[in-house]
Amino acid sequence: MSKTNLPYDRTAEGPLVTVRKLMGWLDCSRAHAYRLIHQGEFKIVRLGDVKGIRVTSKSVERYLRRKGAVAPLDES
Repeated sequence: MSKTNLPYDRTAEGPLVTVRKLMGWLDCSRAHAYRLIHQGEFKIVRLGDVKGIRVTSKSVERYLRRKGAVAPLDES
């Protein structure tokens, strides 16, 4: 798993997204999203104990390209 702590270079990896948004993009369950995170499929940023994990949008795009998805992510 790729773990990143501050400072976070937003220009290199794009905006951070929540696990909930990741679930929507991948159309998967919460458990599956966390399984992929723990397998190291995405670059993550930890925001303390309360806020949890954020995933970089570029790492999600790379994952989708590897899996053969062609549709761009909806940033909303």
